Amino acid sequence: MAVFRRNLIIVEARRLSGNSIQTSDVINWVRNRGGYPWLLGNANEPETLVPEGSDKAGGDGVYLDPGTGEFVIHTSEGNMRAGYGDWIVCDEKDKFHTMSDEDFNATYDPA
Repeated sequence: MAVFRRNLIIVEARRLSGNSIQTSDVINWVRNRGGYPWLLGNANEPETLVPEGSDKAGGDGVYLDPGTGEFVIHTSEGNMRAGYGDWIVCDEKDKFHTMSDEDFNATYDPA
């Protein structure tokens, strides 16, 4: 039987604490580091949202879901949602992912 070990991967991560100032800091980190614009318009109808600086709906970006309060990173691969206590992870390829606190703690140790 072959045995494998996961390569050591250093990631940058921020946890949503529920504090509005901290949440704003996390959103700005994702927007600045990842280049994700705000998606503007009626967040109750996400398919109609328009990236800031554009006049065409669609495209990658971030918004807050008014129904759940979740922070949403919208990409061509789908929506990644993070709520209170969840983690936003930026991997070694500068891709963002969301993870529950339980999954994050099972996967990562402080570097």
